[in-house]
Amino acid sequence: MLVLLSIARAASAQDTGAAANPGRIELVEWPGEYCADVIGGSVEPGEVLQAHTCHGRAGVTPEDQEYTTDSPGAGNIYVTQADLCVAAARMVAGGRLIVTECSATDRRQLWVSTEDGQIHPASDTSLCWAVESRPPAAPGNHKRDLTLEACSDVSTRFIVWSIPGGSIGTP
Repeated sequence: MLVLLSIARAASAQDTGAAANPGRIELVEWPGEYCADVIGGSVEPGEVLQAHTCHGRAGVTPEDQEYTTDSPGAGNIYVTQADLCVAAARMVAGGRLIVTECSATDRRQLWVSTEDGQIHPASDTSLCWAVESRPPAAPGNHKRDLTLEACSDVSTRFIVWSIPGGSIGTP
């Protein structure tokens, strides 16, 4: 069954012209410390994304931190091993990011990135993915909120990402 799912995903990427590019979405300022991560032990529709310690064995990215960009369609961020897409819960500053069933028509699931690695809703490039600037509550706790924020209100150290495939959508 896993082989069939992998074949279906590869076919989907080929159908949209997108190359398979699974990997982490990682905050550039702190390599290895903050990756986009689905909260909880499993990846289910409605789960919230956070910025959390990048984890996994050498060469293996765990399912809650592996994404494929521009799949199943251009502008989508696909949770590779869960058959879900990243969406904005609300398209406002402070809006959380969630995972949900993929849709070609849901504008909350369409993203673009800039050359410097900012990730924006395609419909509002004044907003971007941002890690909360407040330090974690406990030393060694690498877990912070990941929300949409007004890009102009946040230091670039909290909004510049390393993106699988290098970019998302078309700016």
